[in-house]
Parts: sequence; C-alpha cells; structure tokens
Amino acid sequence: MAKKIIGLEMLVIMLVFVTMFVGCDGDPTDNNGGIFLLTNIPAEYDGKYALFEERNSDGVLVLGCINFNLSTGTGTFPKISNGQARIPVWLEDRTTDSFSKYHGDDAFDEFRVKIVNKPTYNKRYDDGEEFWIAGVEFESVVFSNGNATKSANDGNIFIGNQQ
Repeated sequence: MAKKIIGLEMLVIMLVFVTMFVGCDGDPTDNNGGIFLLTNIPAEYDGKYALFEERNSDGVLVLGCINFNLSTGTGTFPKISNGQARIPVWLEDRTTDSFSKYHGDDAFDEFRVKIVNKPTYNKRYDDGEEFWIAGVEFESVVFSNGNATKSANDGNIFIGNQQ
C-alpha cells in the first residue's frame, strides 16, 4: 500500500511540474484545436512569422502561436510560407493559469495579426513595441469551432517598428 501512495504522489508531482513548464505547448498540426489561416500575405513577408493575441467578449485571452511557455514568457510562432500562415489558436484558462486548444465560436472586432522577424519572443527580454515589423488588421474575424480564415486582401496592412 505504501508503494502505491508514493507512486501516486510522484505522479501528481510530475503532472504539476509538466503543467507548470509546458504552458500551451502543443502540436500545431493537431486537428483537435482551432487554426487561424491567414492567406494572401504579400510575398515580402514569406519567411517571417505570424502571431496574434486578442480577448474574446468575456475578456479571456485568445492567443495565436505554436506554443507559449508561461514560466519563461517565451512564445514560438509559425512561419509564413507561400503567402500563408497557419496559426494554432489557444484559450487562456484563468483558473489554472494555463492555455488549452481553442474551440470557440467568437466574433472579434479590430483583430490584428502581427508579422515578426524572429520565430520566438520572450516577454522578459524582448521589447514588444519593436518586436513586430508589420501586420494585418481586420474589422471583424469570426471563429467557428475554433477555426477562421481570412485573406490579407480583406484587411489593412500596417507597418510596425523594425528590430
């Protein structure tokens, strides 16, 4: 009996440790969560990276990235290729201070996708204002079952600060 209790305690400790350091880490090709597909991105941005962070109508953060490590503050972003960015979508869970795959049906106003030079960003060391080089802003983006597709031609392309 003592071995089972110790084994259970070790399992709980391991789960807490993994959850604490992984954050929303996941497989961007996983079809069990939402994807935001941005198409018709100008060719000059091929090889750059895309991300977004917005809040839904409940004020909950919806994050577009490959993964985000909460303990280090580091995000990793999908590469723009052939004029497209396939961005995995994550939903903040305020009770566990973590992220899970997004499956929502939210409509967002003034939705912005940022284009950046670097595949990663660390909120502790990188200057957020100088991090993005351009982006696309939409008046509205509607997600269905966690997924949405927009063409850059339907938005306004804006130029940011270069790093």
